[in-house]
Amino acid sequence: MVETTEELDYSDIAPRIKRSNKEISDMETNILELQYKLEVNKPPKLTKEEIRPYLYELHQTLLHSSIVEQRNFIRSFIQKIHIDKESATIEYTFPLNPKNSSKKEVLVLGTSGRP
Repeated sequence: MVETTEELDYSDIAPRIKRSNKEISDMETNILELQYKLEVNKPPKLTKEEIRPYLYELHQTLLHSSIVEQRNFIRSFIQKIHIDKESATIEYTFPLNPKNSSKKEVLVLGTSGRP
């Protein structure tokens, strides 16, 4: 153990300080990247009136399709279903319209949802 600062050789601690500063810098960069990802991936806030046209189109797609097409369509956007005793959670992505060859999303925000 060093008893006085006169015995301390800064060349001994400089590499350790440099490594520590790099670790701090890397962590700060990671924090900024994670904050950006959180901000970008926030789900949009929608009202019932905004959702209604999407539900109508989804209903029409399912209503006018065969059982096989309905099953494939639902499987194309349902990722997981979690069922607890008192609740259920469905993980999904916006479905693609199976009749639309351009592969535009059915649930494009800010439009009627029709291709």
